[in-house]
Formats: sequence, structure tokens, C-alpha cells
Amino acid sequence: MNVSFQLATADLRLLRTEACQLDIDFQILSQIATSTEKGASGDLGARALRAANEIMNTFRRSSGDTDDGSLDALIGECRAIAARILGDRTASTTKAKREGVRDEDLKLWAIGHW
Repeated sequence: MNVSFQLATADLRLLRTEACQLDIDFQILSQIATSTEKGASGDLGARALRAANEIMNTFRRSSGDTDDGSLDALIGECRAIAARILGDRTASTTKAKREGVRDEDLKLWAIGHW
């Protein structure tokens, strides 16, 4: 039985990589906040929870923010809040951290999004 369909319309979407990275940062902060024991690691869970709350309070959308570029600035500001807990997670910094390290010496640690 051969069945064929014709595609009439399609929506193409362009992902904002910074926004996707912010989503991942927020999920990691939320997981740290819920899974760390109180008093462990200098109360990292409480700091992660405060950072996640600050991101939620900072990220306020307004009409026209995609047109004037203020959304990109807002996402960057929120990622800077996450960087206070998680460190700088841009591609250039992770590549720079890895230079000079042998593959045999690397250990793999995964937190979601694998």
C-alpha cells in the first residue's frame, strides 16, 4: 500500500542558542537546588535556588523586545547570573580549558542534556 501526502506549508524556526543555553543553565540550577543537602558544599543548593529565583525575576518580556535587541541583552544578563554559580559555560572558554589536557585524563560528568 503506497500512500503519499503533499506538504502545503512549513514553518521554519531559528533557535536562539543563548536562549537554549539559558534554559539549560536554569534547569541545572534547579536540579542543584533540589538535590543538594543543606550544609553541603557551602550551601550550594541555597545559592543555586537564589540564582534561579533572580533569573526568574530578571527575565521579563515586553512587547517589541525582539525587534530592538533588548531580548538578547536580557538573556545575556540572565546567563551572567547563572555564571556566578556555574561558571562561564561558553564554547570558547570550555575549549580554552581543554587545551593541553590529554583525552586519557578527562573524566565525563553529565548533568542532563546528554
